[in-house]
Amino acid sequence: MGGPGPALTIIYRGPDALRPYPRNAKRHPPEQLRMLQKSIESVGFAAPIVTDEHGMILAGHARWEVARRMGLEQVPTVPLPGLTQEQKQAYVLADNKLASLGKLDTDVLAMELGELQEIGFDLEAMGFSTADVDDLLGDGALPDLEPEEPEPDIDGTVTCPECGFRFPAKVESVRKKPNNGGRNAKRR
Repeated sequence: MGGPGPALTIIYRGPDALRPYPRNAKRHPPEQLRMLQKSIESVGFAAPIVTDEHGMILAGHARWEVARRMGLEQVPTVPLPGLTQEQKQAYVLADNKLASLGKLDTDVLAMELGELQEIGFDLEAMGFSTADVDDLLGDGALPDLEPEEPEPDIDGTVTCPECGFRFPAKVESVRKKPNNGGRNAKRR
């Protein structure tokens, strides 16, 4: 199975119609489930549970567990029919591992959390404990994410910190030639 595959379909099913993947390696501690429940209560059940065609959960075990605890009658699911057992096994492992490889930009995160905290949004509903927020925000001052004006190199260029491309430090505006009815045009 390669490429984007067929269009995905969301099917609403009762949590009791689903069953967990028996060898799911990811464990969900009670604190995570509590925070996830707050998130679902705050913004709704926004991420569907991925299943095989028989209702076996491939991704979304914690959301399923919380839905059962909350007594939800229906949850969104996306079935992936036709996967081999090996593909299911690989998908479950990849879904758990690949999500953990991402890194958060702590400056942007602190800015986002600070803004939400200022309006009274429940940050625990997003999985951030009070200690997490205190560690990120420190004195409560939001980071300044306005880009600094780069200093030109000795040769009058500025080097992009992301790609290394060198740009002229100052771009002169292009001078327009006066429109004089074509009198300066070359004659052939």
